[in-house]
Amino acid sequence: MAARSLWPEGAEELRAMAARSLWPEGAEGVRAMAARSLWAEGAEGLWAMAARSLWPEGAEGLRAMAARSLWAEGKAECTLGATGLYCCRVSNIFGEVETEPTDPPKIVALRPTSLKVVEGESFEVMVKVTGNPKPTYQWWKDGDLLPQYEEPVLAGYDGVCNLLERSAAVQHTGRYVCKASNAVEDVYSQEVIVKVFRSVELLRAEDFHTRALE
Repeated sequence: MAARSLWPEGAEELRAMAARSLWPEGAEGVRAMAARSLWAEGAEGLWAMAARSLWPEGAEGLRAMAARSLWAEGKAECTLGATGLYCCRVSNIFGEVETEPTDPPKIVALRPTSLKVVEGESFEVMVKVTGNPKPTYQWWKDGDLLPQYEEPVLAGYDGVCNLLERSAAVQHTGRYVCKASNAVEDVYSQEVIVKVFRSVELLRAEDFHTRALE
């Protein structure tokens, strides 16, 4: 009631009238006037001044300086000469720390790529991997993860990731693949073909048939 008694249109019109009394264009004009009082070109000019205080060429120059700090020649192109392991060293008055270079897993040995065994015998596929951090590995058969490798296994001494079966059975026949992983990448070995026979006679018959086809 008090507002309406001061101005028929109420409180909103009263505030608008107050704004106009400060600046003919109203509240927006007041804000614009404040910006101009800080910098002749307004708010945009104020930001430009801040950029120039950091780098004489302004914001673009600041970004260019950052790019040059990442690449000495000021170029973004990479060449084969840049191949290698990189680490970052940080130091202050209290000490120094250094990151370890990272390297994706690489399968450097795999043998045999195929084997034939008789039921009840043992067989082993030998795989060796490199990489940093040290890779973990899993074995897959015919596209399915083997139950004993549901949790990845850390590669052993010298990067060994062997698959060992102490007592072969016919159901072990199949195509096996080793997957090596670290924080950088996952890699897969080529297939290893395993055939398990119920008897020596059947194995010999298979060999005879194979030689005949050759």
